[in-house]
Amino acid sequence: MGLVLPPRLTRELAERTASYNADLLASLALDDPDPLLERYSEQLRRIHPRLIMVRAREQIVPGVALRPGYYHILVRTDSAPWNAIPIEGEDGEFVVPTSRVFQRLAEGDMREQRNLERWARNQERDHAAAEREKAHDREERRDHLKELVNAYTRTSVSMTNARPWTQNTQPPANRDAGERR
Repeated sequence: MGLVLPPRLTRELAERTASYNADLLASLALDDPDPLLERYSEQLRRIHPRLIMVRAREQIVPGVALRPGYYHILVRTDSAPWNAIPIEGEDGEFVVPTSRVFQRLAEGDMREQRNLERWARNQERDHAAAEREKAHDREERRDHLKELVNAYTRTSVSMTNARPWTQNTQPPANRDAGERR
């Protein structure tokens, strides 16, 4: 069961979805006779019938989530905007699809227990790291406040020759002339 919306919003959402999907299709090189696309699309359809390998045109419609000229895995849905997952290298650079595509899909399959456990471990690790960072920040703040309190409450005399210590705040010329406050 999906989300129940008023009819006006349902129509508007359907129109926006159809518009986005049309822009997405206009940005894809669907007439590309690339045998790599056909081979990977066939393998992706074996995993799930809604998956297909596509390549984006060099000029894409603004607002569409595609990387120009890159290969993408297109996830088609009935009631939501289609999703395009870019095939890219570790640093976001262009790469030709390899078996790494299927490895990434398997890693993202949240129906498998090992992926759920890995996700939970990552969440725990991230939470622990955030807690350590908060504790470190609290300790730094506490140390800083302690230094400020000590600076304002304890008397100290500079032991350097850069500026000699004097009890008076008046310049020496006024002090020597006998001016008093």
